Amino acid sequence: MLFLKRNMPRVISVLILVIVFSLFAVNVFAAGENFGQNAYTWLQSQIWFIALLIVAVICVPFIMKKMWMQLAGFLVLAAIVLYIVNDPTALKSLGSTIWSKIFN
Repeated sequence: MLFLKRNMPRVISVLILVIVFSLFAVNVFAAGENFGQNAYTWLQSQIWFIALLIVAVICVPFIMKKMWMQLAGFLVLAAIVLYIVNDPTALKSLGSTIWSKIFN
């Protein structure tokens, strides 16, 4: 935690740079007739890698502190979240299945 307190300005500046470069990249990779659909497709393909990076960063403290059970639980939860991020229609079909089981 002390590391994060000391380096918070650097972390914030890196996050701002990533956001700015991502906005420029959207203009480059989503150019064309249908900008909205192209931007959605490009962002959907990139968000999985961002989520994977977040999972990796969160796993590091668990590994460093040798908290193996918490790491296993987090990896199960992360696998579910990454699956939903990779295929958002799976969440919709899961919700409709649960709804039909409860109310029909």
